[in-house]
This record gives sequence, C-alpha cells and structure tokens, in this order.
Amino acid sequence: MAMILFTALENNFHQEQLGSHHRGTLKISQSTLSRLLASPGGSAWWARSARQSFTPEFVRAVESLVSVEPLADSDEDAA
Repeated sequence: MAMILFTALENNFHQEQLGSHHRGTLKISQSTLSRLLASPGGSAWWARSARQSFTPEFVRAVESLVSVEPLADSDEDAA
C-alpha cells in the first residue's frame, strides 16, 4: 500500500515540477506521510525501499517535509 501511495505522490511531484499539476501535493499529504513514516513499519520500509524505488529529488523532498531520518549516501545503503 505504501508503494502505491508513494508512487502516485512521486508522479504528482514530478508533474508539479513540469508545471502541469497543482503546487503543494506533498504539503497537502504531509500529515499522512508523517504518520506513515514515523511508524516502525513505515520507517523501515522507507529506509529499505526509497533509494531504489524513487528519484533522488523526490526522496529529498519527502525527507525535507516530514520528520524522517535522511538516507545516507553510502554504497552500503544503496545495496
């Protein structure tokens, strides 16, 4: 379910960047994202899946919006 939600949000995020979507998609979803990524399962899923599944721009946008530990830029985390 998280993958479906974040895939839709990433699509909207990139559409915003292109100017074809309403600004603020992530901001509107901030409380839902915060609750999900603050949960033990949500934070573990994000740490495991974010870098492989989503663009770096989207990952940075999510991590700057919600209280989540930013992913490290080491090769170990990418594996």
